[in-house]
Amino acid sequence: GFDPTAALLALAITSMALWVLQPVARRLNLLDHPAGRKDHAVPTPVTGGLAILLGCVVSFFAVQTSSDSLLAFCGAALLLVVVGICDDLRDLRWYWRILAQALAALIIIHWGGVRVEQIGPVFGLSEMSLGWLSVPFTVFATIGIINAMNMIDGADGLAGLLGLAALAMLAAASVYAGNVLLAERLSVLCGALAGFLAWN
Repeated sequence: GFDPTAALLALAITSMALWVLQPVARRLNLLDHPAGRKDHAVPTPVTGGLAILLGCVVSFFAVQTSSDSLLAFCGAALLLVVVGICDDLRDLRWYWRILAQALAALIIIHWGGVRVEQIGPVFGLSEMSLGWLSVPFTVFATIGIINAMNMIDGADGLAGLLGLAALAMLAAASVYAGNVLLAERLSVLCGALAGFLAWN
């Protein structure tokens, strides 16, 4: 059955990591200052993504079985967290961010073996197989989802709350479908996000 141990561990580790990292970030001025689309109430430490990554990676490998798809996800997440911190601190040009996002998607596709191969009935069309288009479609979809979250990341806690709601819904759907492994992995992300939101 479904085991929440990894999710609870992710929540605890992410919360503890933020507790440790936030004063360090303020001391070193590793802060995202309110400006433009960034509608934070006060300058915000840029360590949230790092804490979430730490909580997820430790929880995945402490409790769950390793696989290529999990290693690829962690590798892609590490790349995005590093680029995200650099962007917060240096305001990278948009094409460097898109390049990193595309590379992260390709890591998941080619190392993890995860891609969108089928599209269900949309726009009144019947279900269809993407064939050779599955790789560019997966890259396009991944970049789209990342930037959709980035666009709502200006207000404190908004992106985290929406992400948590979406992941919790997917985890519940996975349990309903009988895919316990996927549900447990999604629950780790939920736990890490909940730990992050406790400080935001």
